[in-house]
Amino acid sequence: MNIRRKITLIYSLIVGTILILSGVYIYSLSKNYSRQLFFTRLKERAFVTANIYFEKDELNPKLYENIQKEFLHSLEKEDIQIYDHENQSLTGEKSENAVIQASMIEKIRKEKYFEFEDGQRQSVGIYYEDNQGNFVIITSAVDAQGIEKINYLKKVLVINFFLTIIIVVITGRLIANQLLNPLKEMIDKVNEIRAGNLHLRLKETVNKDELNALGVTFNQMLLRLEKTFETQRQFIHYASHELKTPLTSIIGKVDVVLNKARTENEYKEALNVILFEAERLNKLTNGLLALSRSDFEGEKISTKQVEIKELLKTAITDIHSHIPQSRIDLKVGSQESPSESWTMNANESMLYSAFYNCIENAIKFSDKKTVEVEIENRQNCFTIRISDKGIGMDAKDLENIFKPFYRNPSAMKYPGSGLGLSITKNVITQHKGTIDVDSRTGEGTTVTIRLSSDQTS
Repeated sequence: MNIRRKITLIYSLIVGTILILSGVYIYSLSKNYSRQLFFTRLKERAFVTANIYFEKDELNPKLYENIQKEFLHSLEKEDIQIYDHENQSLTGEKSENAVIQASMIEKIRKEKYFEFEDGQRQSVGIYYEDNQGNFVIITSAVDAQGIEKINYLKKVLVINFFLTIIIVVITGRLIANQLLNPLKEMIDKVNEIRAGNLHLRLKETVNKDELNALGVTFNQMLLRLEKTFETQRQFIHYASHELKTPLTSIIGKVDVVLNKARTENEYKEALNVILFEAERLNKLTNGLLALSRSDFEGEKISTKQVEIKELLKTAITDIHSHIPQSRIDLKVGSQESPSESWTMNANESMLYSAFYNCIENAIKFSDKKTVEVEIENRQNCFTIRISDKGIGMDAKDLENIFKPFYRNPSAMKYPGSGLGLSITKNVITQHKGTIDVDSRTGEGTTVTIRLSSDQTS
């Protein structure tokens, strides 16, 4: 059973149950009210009968006749009996309830007032004391009008039940359709999405309901999948090109050397070429591994208290060791408060890699000019700026610099894989920080990293 039918069925069952319970309650109340009302009426007639009967000798005969016609024997199958202390009927008429009269009269004498029923006939007995003696008066009749009204009410309730159920089923179906149509649209849209069109998104509504939350969550998942697939496609494209070049060079060089005996210098030259290409392969492989480690958004990373200023100095020292001709000017800004420390909760190796990549890029593209590195601590926020006076880039390139494998066309003459800033971006994002790049062609580039010292990873 699909959800539409379940909603309609449950909705109809709930409303139907409420209708049945309320109908039974209304019917019972109405029937009991009609019953009690008729008992009250019979009681009043019993007292009227007593007053008229025992005072008739004091009434004008014509007036007594009019009262008797107007108030007595006007109910359906009405029967009035008056009994003296010897249980003898004074009315001279035989009661329809004669079989039970003897025991009933004694009960009425004992309780003074008693109501009883026999099928549809209702009866009221009263104990009446008069100067002429003590009497029992029993009035009984059938409440034909009341029974007719109750039966009519029963028909109305039954008809109302079935009509309401029909309306409820129809409206329940309409409501279910209205509620589930967005879900059906989502299902249809999801069925359209394949690996080749991950750019498609579910329609998000202005309603802040669960379906909209589901759509937003699914779109976020699609965005992550699209990014992963795009990275994989770029990796395959890049790896098939970049890995092929050094491998082809190595294999070709080895084949040439093995064709015939070579001199020592020729062997050294060949080994240098192989070493150079192998180092290229090593750097590229390490870059791809670093990218894969840093490219899991939301994954918990291991952290500890890290001294940011000292970590930055370590990265600069290592760059000096690997690139002796590099020129780096480090400036440490003053703290707003002596109580503020330079430590934060971070993954030391990942953050070191981010600093190292940014400084190495600045040196590479600065054409041996001095690279300025500045760090400051303000309001529990570390700001690291890395500026060079190198080739720079235009606005179009700035839009793509964080994409894996992307390289500025003007930077193709410099060695590199286009992975450094992608890795750095992922690392800074995982540390809940920000990275911004400001650059102008021919004027240089400034990379600004901001990290909160009170964040937890």
